[in-house]
Amino acid sequence: MKYLLFILFIVYMLLLSKYVLFTRMHTNPENYLSLKHIQASVQKGIHSANLRPFHTIEFMYRAKYLSTEFQYKNLGGNLLGFTPLGIVLPLLFRRLRSFFRVIAVVFAISLCFEIIQLCTGLGIFDVDDLILNTAGGMIGFIIHFCATLIYRQPLVKTSAEA
Repeated sequence: MKYLLFILFIVYMLLLSKYVLFTRMHTNPENYLSLKHIQASVQKGIHSANLRPFHTIEFMYRAKYLSTEFQYKNLGGNLLGFTPLGIVLPLLFRRLRSFFRVIAVVFAISLCFEIIQLCTGLGIFDVDDLILNTAGGMIGFIIHFCATLIYRQPLVKTSAEA
């Protein structure tokens, strides 16, 4: 069972990488790895990065000209995209059964994605993505925790069974 879960985790991480990094690819993939492209991307990324917490979230909420579908995809995608990490990490790794450890790992994975976006131009570094992704991991851990509590509850015999 654990092997199947690990395979699903790998597939999930590949799909998450595709969704986060490769949906906006606009040039030959080899160009993203060239030093010149990385330098230009970092320069451009620094100027377009959002380092103000909740700025993008507030913008999405207030922007009347953005479609509701785009708003849900952007905000919900970041939130729900990382929810499975909060569920799967404690199932796969014994050392990650603590809320704070899981959240630290989810944050680190999200930060890696944001730094890759910054360095390659495959997206825009946004602190709000870190917030939403980490919140998604928190939701996932809470789901995992509640499921664990329910699963471990002893069955109560009813008077009809006794």
